[in-house]
Order: sequence, then structure tokens, then C-alpha cells
Amino acid sequence: MATQKKSTTEQQDITLDEQIQEKASELENLDLENLDLEVEAIDERVSPSETNVFDK
Repeated sequence: MATQKKSTTEQQDITLDEQIQEKASELENLDLENLDLEVEAIDERVSPSETNVFDK
């Protein structure tokens, strides 16, 4: 039982490592220089009473 649990944990670690490597390569491929990362000022807030977001 302990051997099977250890094997499962190792399998999960390998899968997690693969996911981390995949995400890292995706980040490396991003063209950050050409992204529009402009921050715009908000003129006014919408009050909750003006929306139906909080109505249930």
C-alpha cells in the first residue's frame, strides 16, 4: 500500500513538473513588448443600486 501511494505521489509530482514547464515555455513565448498594458483612469464608479448584480 505504501509503495503504491509513493508511486502515485511521484506520478503527481512528474505531472506537476510537466505542467510547470509547459506554463514556463508559454510565458517565454509571450510578446510582452507588443502587448497593450496601458492603465486607464476610471471616471466614475457604478453604484450597486444602478445594476442588478446584487439582486437575487
